[in-house]
Amino acid sequence: MKLKGFSLILLALLSSALSAQTVMDVARSKNITWYGIDFSKAKFIGFESYITPEMLKDELIKNWADHTAQTNFSSKYSIDDVTIVTSTADKHNADIDKTKLLTNAYYELNTATITDLVSDYKTKGNGFGFVFIVESFEKSTEKVFIYVCYFKESDRSIISMRRYTGKAFGIGLENHYEGAIKDVIQYSSKDFKRFSKK
Repeated sequence: MKLKGFSLILLALLSSALSAQTVMDVARSKNITWYGIDFSKAKFIGFESYITPEMLKDELIKNWADHTAQTNFSSKYSIDDVTIVTSTADKHNADIDKTKLLTNAYYELNTATITDLVSDYKTKGNGFGFVFIVESFEKSTEKVFIYVCYFKESDRSIISMRRYTGKAFGIGLENHYEGAIKDVIQYSSKDFKRFSKK
């Protein structure tokens, strides 16, 4: 009886392992959906003398999100078709409490917060999606920190989340930090393409 019970547990574990999906599965998919860049949990560290909360929420975040959505993700990530659906990220960004954006304190996101945020996304289909979750922009280092999260659309369960660092470049504050977002896209797409070749 004990042996039979053990066998059932082993079978369940094997089934779970076989059905578990990885970034390799995502990378070998013919189409995925990009769900936007989400600033709703982001902090801007050391920017008080340079920008106002109003400028951040109403202008900069909106422009960074709009410009990032214009990226040719299909070419960058070597996927046949990348659908752009930013409605949930746009809503999250629109609902940001601007009084909490600026800080001088150290800040980092935890995985539970990211998991909860992704679980709120409105998705369609049974394929794969990915989203950029912004952790912070740092004025002193001129770096941005963004989590790139791949997930199953059916239940929004996260397959992989990885924190990337982008270095700002370009003229003008908006373009400067848009360059850092482009840096993250460059690094994350390079990693992603490695999985498609394994």
